[in-house]
Amino acid sequence: MSDDMVFKGPAESWVEQLEIPAADPARSDQIKNGVSWLLSDDQIKHCAGGYVEYSRTVYKIVDRPGLDRGASIDLQFDPSRHKVTLNHLHIIRDGAVLDRLEGVEFDIFRRERDAEKGVFDGWLTAHVNIDDVRPATSSITGRPTK
Repeated sequence: MSDDMVFKGPAESWVEQLEIPAADPARSDQIKNGVSWLLSDDQIKHCAGGYVEYSRTVYKIVDRPGLDRGASIDLQFDPSRHKVTLNHLHIIRDGAVLDRLEGVEFDIFRRERDAEKGVFDGWLTAHVNIDDVRPATSSITGRPTK
């Protein structure tokens, strides 16, 4: 089911690739649940019939509790309106970029928050666990587009 719901491919040519900033030691008190957020990048291009969105999140797992939160990715989308393409899935360890996109497989779940009230919105969640994520020296970058 995931092969026809979440695609893999390069970012579109209009996307500007921003550099990943280093963690700011002065903000170490803002680390939550073992995750230090480094970059949140959203870019939108309007086109005929709608828009294309590029979204990228970069974070560093700084301790063991961060593994629970940072070693998986959930993407929510409405398949009737969105096409999701994952452009990159990188682990950066000791300065080396480890590409995890090729082998990643998503599990697709229906996400009906108000099903008990008879409200069905059709949104899905694409979930993936990322192998070989380690604390302290690992950062993950994910770049999905809708």
